[in-house]
Amino acid sequence: MVAIDQIPWSTLHHAYGTAEDVPGLLRQLRSVETSDTALDELFGNIWHQGTVYEATSFAVPFLVDLVMDQRVPNRVGILNLLAAISRGTSYLDVHEAAFKNLNVDTFGEPGSLKFESRRSQELDWVAKARSAIVGSFVSLLELVNRVDDIAYAALAVLVCTNTRQQEVQSVISRFLLEETRDLYRGGLLILLGQLGCSDENLWRQLNASSNSGSLERLAAGLTACRFQKNEISGSLRTAVVEAMCTFEVAWMFAKLPWDVVETIHSELLFQRPNSETKEAITILFQRIDRREAIKESIYLLLDLLFSRLPQEGRFTDKNQLSENQLRLLKVLLKQYEAPGFRLCVALSSYGLPDSRRSLRSLVFGEIYEQLDELYPEIAYAENPLRPRWIRRLKSGDRIHSRFFGLGTVKEVEFEGRFASIQIEFDEEGWTEVSYNHSIICYLIDLGSYWLIKLFGKRSN
Repeated sequence: MVAIDQIPWSTLHHAYGTAEDVPGLLRQLRSVETSDTALDELFGNIWHQGTVYEATSFAVPFLVDLVMDQRVPNRVGILNLLAAISRGTSYLDVHEAAFKNLNVDTFGEPGSLKFESRRSQELDWVAKARSAIVGSFVSLLELVNRVDDIAYAALAVLVCTNTRQQEVQSVISRFLLEETRDLYRGGLLILLGQLGCSDENLWRQLNASSNSGSLERLAAGLTACRFQKNEISGSLRTAVVEAMCTFEVAWMFAKLPWDVVETIHSELLFQRPNSETKEAITILFQRIDRREAIKESIYLLLDLLFSRLPQEGRFTDKNQLSENQLRLLKVLLKQYEAPGFRLCVALSSYGLPDSRRSLRSLVFGEIYEQLDELYPEIAYAENPLRPRWIRRLKSGDRIHSRFFGLGTVKEVEFEGRFASIQIEFDEEGWTEVSYNHSIICYLIDLGSYWLIKLFGKRSN
């Protein structure tokens, strides 16, 4: 292997510029005192939020060399970095939609020669990084001789290489014979699904696991959804429905020594055939009726009953809603009346109104006075036309919002030009809003206020 100082790191680049810091970070991985910090740095530069860079492939052989050395303190963490790199992709591939929507011209227009040339270059970096890991397959295979956390983390890397699949599948099967822990057995099933070998042995294992411990059973349901688009029968079907009814099911496996959460496609649970979906919906409504896990059930029902960003656009009429959709929205409106109830989701992503007033209009047909755009975004409670300077808001202040009506300020945080304000509205409940707190915006609102005072409120 080429010596670390023979690599022209200063001419290579990662997420934050030149890679001249990489050799130092690689050396720091050998020290107990500095290994964790160095690993965090490498997780941010040669791999960054799912993307890899020019310097990444050059670092891979040194990372493999480190995990083969028993004296290195955080070998599991380094193996997780290798797995992340092997799943990594191009920065432009990930951000192409954002470049289109935001008209970012740094790399040219998506589809242009400049943009596609850069994308091709990045994909070449991705291929070289993966190739470097695949080239270390035999070395990494040596780490799976016994069932421990290092072996599991190494096995996860082998799965990500997408090579010699039958050999890797045999290792997973051997681990399943030796492993007794429910969590780890579930993790092995998820690795089988990630490996992608759908054969008789897989389905035999999944059917057996669907009658086992709770996490192993959930993993069996998740893995079955990767391969089977049609209805599933027997105990495995029950496992699938149970997974559909488990809030943030992927995080149930977060304590494994390798990153499972990023490899679980839990969105497949909301694309199951109607019979399984109906069964899950029935179970979730029964939980709500028993007042069990109400908020979690609402989140799951939103995913099961409303497709995100529906093709037909926003729901604007009660007749567009199915019986179960209408039932869920009535449950949601009732829960909004409970003190402290907060739903941390944008209902607009499901084609639904974001404000409770608009939601009530949709569900019950209630008619409300049309909002006047001349009202300030934040005004005095006793005079909704008179604007308040956001900069002077404090906890306990009573205010009037053009969109949500009367409310009480709970917390105000300033960051740059914007203020994040948590408000408990009388009608809408708790809501977090963000407004520009500059003096210019305040003066514009104040000018509108005096125009209204002088010439009268605009008629609707």
